[in-house]
Amino acid sequence: MENLHDRASLRVLTYNLHRFVGGDGRSDPERVLQVIESVEADLVALQEVGWDQSEKRAISAFEWLQTRLAMKGCFAEAFSDERGAYGHALFCRSPLTQTRLIDLSVPDREPRTAIEAHLTWHKLPLQVIAVHLGLGSRERHHQMGRVWDRLTHHRVDTQLLMGDFNEWYPWSGTLRRLRAGFGEHPRHPTFPARWPRLALDRIWVRGENSQINLQTLRDAEARIASDHLPLWGELNRQPR
Repeated sequence: MENLHDRASLRVLTYNLHRFVGGDGRSDPERVLQVIESVEADLVALQEVGWDQSEKRAISAFEWLQTRLAMKGCFAEAFSDERGAYGHALFCRSPLTQTRLIDLSVPDREPRTAIEAHLTWHKLPLQVIAVHLGLGSRERHHQMGRVWDRLTHHRVDTQLLMGDFNEWYPWSGTLRRLRAGFGEHPRHPTFPARWPRLALDRIWVRGENSQINLQTLRDAEARIASDHLPLWGELNRQPR
């Protein structure tokens, strides 16, 4: 595996796969894989990882992605059904350490779990939390509170929070809290993929010498492969 210890930049990606089902209604894991690989990211957060009805296989979608991407990962299973395990995942080209699953579940709602992991980047520690928050505003408020506890109580040099926040209200309490902790955040609409209007997918970073430039992948393949566009960026650490 690649060592990110000495690199001053890190390419990160968050992408909701929609179970590999594209805007044309067709399940095509290979098409989604090509979109992910085109970004050449070092750190990848993927949501809605699971097979569609037409894609039952001997291995889970997470195992398939881990093999095809040649990246080690951590999986947060939401549930399992006749199609196999379903959830979200975090992959990295460098070894992840201290991986932890944080229960964000709210009664009577779909189970949700955050993935926390640590790695060494540019000779300093980086804390990463990947999320796929719920659809209800109160649900997201509760979930963001749990995530915020981890960010507050485990401060390291640089913190990265990424995933599908399912938050489309720019004045929501969730986004106000994030802006207060991470600073202003450019809005990058990612949903729906063909005519993106809602900035559901986000990547937030804070660290005294860290900054990130974000953009959505908008090529023809990305617009059809899933119902979300991928959001990616180059995370840089400036010399002190």
